[in-house]
Amino acid sequence: MRFRFRFSIEGNRLELLSGLWEMIQEKSLRACLQKFQDKYSRNLKFYSRESEELMTVGLKVDLYWYSIGTGDFLHSFFSTICVRLENNVLGSRFPILMNELYSGKLEPHQLEEALRELETIQKELERINPNQVVWDNEDRSKIPPWGDNISPDIKALSDYFVTSSGKNLISVIKRALLDAIDERVKLEIKSLC
Repeated sequence: MRFRFRFSIEGNRLELLSGLWEMIQEKSLRACLQKFQDKYSRNLKFYSRESEELMTVGLKVDLYWYSIGTGDFLHSFFSTICVRLENNVLGSRFPILMNELYSGKLEPHQLEEALRELETIQKELERINPNQVVWDNEDRSKIPPWGDNISPDIKALSDYFVTSSGKNLISVIKRALLDAIDERVKLEIKSLC
């Protein structure tokens, strides 16, 4: 299967392309793409050339996998927190989750604080109507693929985000954090290729 990459990077695009070219010259293409993904995972979305659909992302804790859904769906979760709870200043209130996890990884020493941040986020999202969801904080004109056609059971933003396996996203992140704390290992956002 072949993949194409769509990315948006904040900052100097020329520097990014130059960095990618240097990586291609140094290593095999696969190693290069892995290094690129690791460095820019927050802004990188994977598409299958065959189906043109976004690939599944999830949380990885040691050998455990917690499926989330598409990269756009996860981005919407972070976008909603940024806009609704952080006054559109990414990481201003929840630096561990919004800066570190959203960039792709939490180290073991960050897990307890991330769990506290998540519990605060959950409580605050419980007070916000689901029609306040933000699909993309960088392009506020974007809306979810399903529009406003959501289950009547969703009464607040804390219930809005449901994974591809039908579980509450906040509960899935909490479970992954607890398992990572228990195992004393890092937690990562990864994509299934």
